[in-house]
Amino acid sequence: MIYDHLSNIERYRSLSPAIYNALKMLAHEADKLTPGKHELSGNDFVNITDYDTLHVNTVGYEAHKRYIDIQYCLTGEELVAVRRLETLKVTTPYNEERDVMLCEDDGLWRTEVKIGNGYFLILHSNDAHMPQLCIDEPMTLRKVIVKIQA
Repeated sequence: MIYDHLSNIERYRSLSPAIYNALKMLAHEADKLTPGKHELSGNDFVNITDYDTLHVNTVGYEAHKRYIDIQYCLTGEELVAVRRLETLKVTTPYNEERDVMLCEDDGLWRTEVKIGNGYFLILHSNDAHMPQLCIDEPMTLRKVIVKIQA
C-alpha cells in the first residue's frame, strides 16, 4: 500500500512508468472525464463512479490479482480500510473474469486511510481493501479508480 498526496507524484517517477503516468493523469486530467470506463495505454483503464459512502460496508474486503488499484476521490472524501490479504478469510473465491475476491470483515485491526482532497491510495494484490466508508456522515462523492496491470 502506498498512501500519499498528488503534490508528491515526482517521487513515483522511477517506481513504474504506468503508475507515474496514472498519477499525472489524476493530477491534471481526471476532473475532465465523465463517469464510466476510460481506456488508458495497454490493458490499463480508469473507472469513474459516483456513489454514497456508508457507515458499514457489508460486502467486506476486496482484493485483486491482475490489477493494481489507484484510488482517488475527485469530489468528497472517504475512508478506506486496508489489511494484508493473508490475514482474512475469503468469502467469495477469486473470479478471474472480474479480477476480484471478497473477504470477511472480522472487525479486527485494520489500517484506515482517508482519500480525497489530493490524497490517493495505491493498492497491490496483497492489499485487501474495503472502500466506500464514510468519515463522519455519509456523502456523495465522485471516485476515480485506475487499474494498472500488475
